[in-house]
Amino acid sequence: MDGDVWSSVVWGPIGAGPVTPKLVIGGLFGLVGSTVAANIAMWGVYDCVVTDSCGALVTAASHVCLGDLNSDALVDDADFVAFAASYELLLCTDGAMPVGCPTDFNNDTVVDDADFSYFAQSYDVLVCP
Repeated sequence: MDGDVWSSVVWGPIGAGPVTPKLVIGGLFGLVGSTVAANIAMWGVYDCVVTDSCGALVTAASHVCLGDLNSDALVDDADFVAFAASYELLLCTDGAMPVGCPTDFNNDTVVDDADFSYFAQSYDVLVCP
């Protein structure tokens, strides 16, 4: 089969109904539709509606907590240590950078002050939804 398998992929907050495909989950997608990573979901519970010519499929709920780098449902000092190590490396292409550059929250290929700004917002909240 040539071309795209899915005609559309839409991430949306649970219970919010259909939304335009603008949600980008930091570090996982660089582009969804015509929207870049400036539209990052900081935290929440989302599902994904994948549509093709046969219909639509809704995924199970996915918990998003930007900054929770060790997946313990908290954005705390352990996550800060991981973020600081990536911040020190700066370039996502650095061989020592964790795979996928998970701390590059705005997907600009560097871990810098802009990414720290996103991290700080989550760190201030502490507990993921």
